[in-house]
Amino acid sequence: MTGYQIIDSVIDAWCAKHRLVLFNEFGGQPRRFIYTSGAVECFQISIEPPEISGTEEIVRVNLWSIETVDDAEIHHVWLVPTGDLGTALEIALETAEMLKMRPVASQSMTQKSITFGWFRRAILALPWK
Repeated sequence: MTGYQIIDSVIDAWCAKHRLVLFNEFGGQPRRFIYTSGAVECFQISIEPPEISGTEEIVRVNLWSIETVDDAEIHHVWLVPTGDLGTALEIALETAEMLKMRPVASQSMTQKSITFGWFRRAILALPWK
């Protein structure tokens, strides 16, 4: 198996669990992404096909802001081994849900990335008070 074939079953199970609509292509190219919306904000979670990094296959999961109340430009990245994709997808969706509930900040949101062993997880640096 190559490309998305390796991870499609994990992505499909995650989408079914949360009743998400999965988009499988964009511009005639294979892609995997979903949208999650609140009352006024929308985010996209996209999944890149696995790439070899050393001896492991690593998957990149992105969380992008599409529309926010305060026009914040938000982008978070998780790089995980294929075996941890399900966990990364859950964290990305939880992060999107949290962002939809944040108070509107007067400053733009920023992102910091911290490495926890093999797992890189985006941590929010929010201007909350």
